[in-house]
Amino acid sequence: MTETDLIVRIAARGDGVTADGRHVAGGVPGDHVAADGTLVAGPNRAVPVCRHFGKCGGCQLQHVSEAALADFVRERVAGALAGQQVTAGDVRPAHLSPPHSRRRAVLTAIKAGKQVAIGFNAAQSNQIVDMRECPLLAPELFALIAPIRNLLGLIAPQRRPVKVKLQRLDQGVELILEGVKAEGLDAAMALQDFAGAHALARFAIDQGDGLEILWQPEPPTVCFGDIAVEVPPFAFLQATTAGEAALLGAVREAIGDAVGPSLCRGPNSCP
Repeated sequence: MTETDLIVRIAARGDGVTADGRHVAGGVPGDHVAADGTLVAGPNRAVPVCRHFGKCGGCQLQHVSEAALADFVRERVAGALAGQQVTAGDVRPAHLSPPHSRRRAVLTAIKAGKQVAIGFNAAQSNQIVDMRECPLLAPELFALIAPIRNLLGLIAPQRRPVKVKLQRLDQGVELILEGVKAEGLDAAMALQDFAGAHALARFAIDQGDGLEILWQPEPPTVCFGDIAVEVPPFAFLQATTAGEAALLGAVREAIGDAVGPSLCRGPNSCP
């Protein structure tokens, strides 16, 4: 093997790139490309933890060690800045959130006959990978996947995609379904029963005429510091609380003494 056979970096779409510029699917920095085109694993390769890896488009780099993944993200930031002629100075390693910490997700479901598949799309495809495990989602979100699959068996249209939006709020999980049909009293009662049985913070559906909130025992909130902020349906949040904390820490470090006093706790303050 020569130095030109060495994978030296990861390209934007996840391929490994050799020293002479060849793109190799599944390559990791430190791997070598053998004469027959196969990869010889290097020190930065990891064992994917999910059975869906390689099919599911939700993750592309589970086969990369955390250190190499952090370097990849850092290089992406540095490269984007350089492309805009911005001198960044020191770009720190990326902060990686822990497994099972993603608090929001948009999934797709489709019903074919009596079967319902729900999950992320396959890589570069509109095919849905039916989710049976996920190392990304927070446990509260993943616990709802099987019940939602059963619910959609009753109300999802045949062979038409349904958007499933999940987000963890202070009061529990928010669930929004787009593209379903809940007609009649029985369907309406089934949805109410589902929301109560799973202690949802908010449950809304869109049958094609706009969002309709079916269940919201109290105004859902998210805590920012000491303040509980009421949020509209599927309002943007950082994907993980760890990522949000890292961003806040970086900002506080950057502005230093400009940080003002903490806001007083009010009636909507967090515990």
